[in-house]
Amino acid sequence: MKKISYLIILIALSISCKKSSTREISNKIVNDSIENIDLVINKDSTQSKRESSKIIESTFIPDVKINNLEFANEESITSTIGNLKSLIIEGEDLPYAEFTDKHKKIKLKLVTFPGSGYNDVYQFSVEYISNTDKLKTISYDDFITESQIKLGITKLELIKIKGDNYSIENNIIKYIISQESDKGKKFLEKYNMPYYYAHYTFEKDRLIKMDFGFIYP
Repeated sequence: MKKISYLIILIALSISCKKSSTREISNKIVNDSIENIDLVINKDSTQSKRESSKIIESTFIPDVKINNLEFANEESITSTIGNLKSLIIEGEDLPYAEFTDKHKKIKLKLVTFPGSGYNDVYQFSVEYISNTDKLKTISYDDFITESQIKLGITKLELIKIKGDNYSIENNIIKYIISQESDKGKKFLEKYNMPYYYAHYTFEKDRLIKMDFGFIYP
């Protein structure tokens, strides 16, 4: 009788151990599956962020022209304005020349770099101005970039054209192109420049000034 009781106890313990072992294996499978799911989700999330960043970056297309005036294109300057040599002002910073539209409401500043030709322009600046008496007039109704940016547009209109990859400081929306991306590097190498910037100043939600071009190397 004692032997039978002992045998029953052994069988019960064996069944209990098998259940415990099966439960542990099952739990491990579930836990491993959860970890794998987390890894996939995290990987997909990171990939989505990278893809999103690429999409945002690709939306910003830099302007290199105002009307038919173009960076590093001497012919575009001389055919419209003439030789800038006698018009260049040697300031504390970079040499520049200034003009106004035919309505005498807006000032256009052309910046050249030391060592380059007088008609090689690498920065543009456009802003409203009240006193244009001393400025030479260019026969343009307005100053407009090739992406149709001009003074008076709203922030929403600018961002719709230039994209969301910007920073903002004191009502100035800023875009940059550096050599960190392949696209940026290719663009900068074309002009042999290290860095491109575009700054748009707003007042009461209207663009009142824009500066863009290359940083002097």
